[in-house]
Amino acid sequence: MTLEQLVLAAGAGSFVFSLFLTPVVRGVARSRGFVDEPGPRKIHQWPVALGGGIAIFGAVFLPLAAALGVALSPGLVKSLAPGLAEHLAGAKLVAPKALAYLGGALVVFVLGLVDDARGLGPKIKLFVQLLVGLGLAASGIRLSSFLDRYGLAGEIVQVVVTVGWFVVVTNAFNLLDNMDGLAAGVGAASAGAFGVIALATGQLFIAFALFTLLGGALGFLAFNRPPATIFMGDAGSLTLGYHLAVLTILFTFYDGMHPLTVYFVPLLVLAVPLYDTASVILIRLRAGKPIMVGDTNHFSHRLVALGLSRAAAVGLIILLTCATGLSAILMYRTDVAGSVIAFVQTALALAVVAVLEVAGRRR
Repeated sequence: MTLEQLVLAAGAGSFVFSLFLTPVVRGVARSRGFVDEPGPRKIHQWPVALGGGIAIFGAVFLPLAAALGVALSPGLVKSLAPGLAEHLAGAKLVAPKALAYLGGALVVFVLGLVDDARGLGPKIKLFVQLLVGLGLAASGIRLSSFLDRYGLAGEIVQVVVTVGWFVVVTNAFNLLDNMDGLAAGVGAASAGAFGVIALATGQLFIAFALFTLLGGALGFLAFNRPPATIFMGDAGSLTLGYHLAVLTILFTFYDGMHPLTVYFVPLLVLAVPLYDTASVILIRLRAGKPIMVGDTNHFSHRLVALGLSRAAAVGLIILLTCATGLSAILMYRTDVAGSVIAFVQTALALAVVAVLEVAGRRR
């Protein structure tokens, strides 16, 4: 089995794991009353089981923990997959970062699960996320490696940018989880795009993580598509956002030939959730409302207000994410001018969507 086949097999295994675990979690959640009740800001009309994030978390965390354990066992690797032996030295070098990554994933998952069960205030969740982000930065998981040459000032900027990116992306998926199938679909599309790029650039550990995330999200999506019979809750949305945030930080987008990909690729792949977050914050600020209090002004809600069904709005947003992801993938097949064109094309597409939204609301 080649390394690429191993990555794809991991994704398929995570899909099957999530596909079988999700209905089990749903049954337990219903029997114990762990459900999301209808409410003023909710679109469902009957109690829906929570806990779907458990299936997503397990489908990603368990394979990654197992892979790290195997990678740190030379004898086991040589007997199971001789082709992986040459990567053992690299695995040992990245082990501290991998452990920090898995530890942070566990903390964020527990944070979301507690919030689903008891309800935590946004300030508490933000505080824990900041601590996790600082812990990741302290472990060496940082953005903006080009700032290394600037000493202490460069390190401070690295930490600030890393924590900021982590908090924004993690919460972008938390905010995106407002309609059946939306967060899982966008998360799967984003993980798929990043995973293809990781495979193409030989970043196998990151590709492994992304394809397990893709499989876990798709397995859960089978039960979360409209009408959903189970919700992922904050345990799931924060998990999706966490992995995509951290893996983009770990990702090496710079290949020596296309320096713009450092900035463009993650922005393109995650353009839709970032657009949703930015636009809903702007709407709340204009209305004089607290930005951390939920409402029904998200991208999906606005599309429904324009006349789309909920399923059509979700499908449109997922298709738009696939389109931006394909643009990001093409960046590795073109020159700098092509990268600029792809980025501008994505920006214009979102601008068209924004103009149509404004026109529709005025009517």
